[in-house]
Amino acid sequence: MKINKFLSVAALAFMVNQADAALVIVPGINVDFEFDDSLFGLFGTFGVEDDALELHEPANFVAETGNFGVVSASQATSNIEIIAHAGFKVVGVKLFEAGEYFRLGTHTAVGAGGHFIVGDDPIAFSAGDLAETTTFADFQPTPWSVELSSPTDAAEVNVKLTNTLVASILIPNLAEYASIRKSRVEISALTEATTVVPLPSAIWMLGSGLLGFTTVARRKLGV
Repeated sequence: MKINKFLSVAALAFMVNQADAALVIVPGINVDFEFDDSLFGLFGTFGVEDDALELHEPANFVAETGNFGVVSASQATSNIEIIAHAGFKVVGVKLFEAGEYFRLGTHTAVGAGGHFIVGDDPIAFSAGDLAETTTFADFQPTPWSVELSSPTDAAEVNVKLTNTLVASILIPNLAEYASIRKSRVEISALTEATTVVPLPSAIWMLGSGLLGFTTVARRKLGV
């Protein structure tokens, strides 16, 4: 069974405790995602599919060059608490994020990196070598993405994401351009059941029957 919910900021705001308008709780299948409403200023659309929190269209999170030099943009996602439902625990957390970039000219450079912090364990990451260039004739963005995971073993875990985007022109006064943006983040919980499923009563009855049959057979054989 899949849960697929996409909610606008306005719709999620309705779920916030109206007394202080601070806490948002979004349910998945086996976990809840809990965060404060400061995320409203960072992302435009929220969604949940199964046990994955999807954050779309970060607001104004783009780095683009002027005439020369390096331009960067940094952003930190507020704490997101992943809380397992009764009978489950969180055994891992996965991050997927994606965006696109332009490099118009060979004397440009772009980069994307950051830290995915699971509990007290920061994991550094990079989008790698973003080397594709374009021209006015084929002026289309090039996609980039990052995917990683961190093991854990807890009923509740806190995660946070920091990013830095960089765009640069390496030689002054060139008619070149570079930009990079992030457009999507997914934070997924991997879960396992913690409750022991009791054996059906029919299994115990079958075991008792087999034991009785064995006892009778042994008596007939004189064992």
